[in-house]
Amino acid sequence: MENIVTKIIRRPNGKVVAKFSAYITPDGKVVKHGEYEGSRGDGSLYVFGHYVHNLRTGVWSYFDKKETLSEEVYYEEGKVIKRKKY
Repeated sequence: MENIVTKIIRRPNGKVVAKFSAYITPDGKVVKHGEYEGSRGDGSLYVFGHYVHNLRTGVWSYFDKKETLSEEVYYEEGKVIKRKKY
């Protein structure tokens, strides 16, 4: 695995859509590995979780427009194990 970098994806208006850790493979593919944070168009937090070699893992937390926790989804090797709504 190469060095981990932080990638930031922005909308045309400059607001951040996603921020995540990744590494680049020798053939140029971006592989998400580490924290992932996704935002709505207004900049509010939508989702927070972790990737391991492009697969979602552990608890992913989803938030409503007021940034209140609305759901947790538990992943194992990219597959949903269970969901918990609030």
